[in-house]
Amino acid sequence: MARATGDILPDSLIHKILSYLNPEEAAPMKIISKTWLQAWLMTKANLVFEVHSRKHIRIVDKIMEIYRDRKFPIDKFIFQSVREFDSREVFLLFDKWLGVALQNGVKDLVFRVPGFSYHFPIFKVLASKSLRKL
Repeated sequence: MARATGDILPDSLIHKILSYLNPEEAAPMKIISKTWLQAWLMTKANLVFEVHSRKHIRIVDKIMEIYRDRKFPIDKFIFQSVREFDSREVFLLFDKWLGVALQNGVKDLVFRVPGFSYHFPIFKVLASKSLRKL
């Protein structure tokens, strides 16, 4: 079976290219190659998400599920929403993502959500042994 064109590049070059992509740019890569998507996930110890819509919420959720299942380490987790969400469903996702980040050893955590509807789980976050910067 022939390899996909993107898979003939050395892993080090794939990792270098992918280190410059944000989640939105990387999401369509699963069409190109599972190798590229896997490589992107492994190079991203610094997760930076800027959410503008529910579509972005779905992308973040898929990425965080992979990090949870594969236990990839997370050094930095930055989540910023420019939109206020008032859905309990979305708040449960926020809690889940924070849990994954903390479980995977996040050291630097930035979580910005406009409005006052979401109750940040401060005690859960402060109990983390890996967290160095909040």
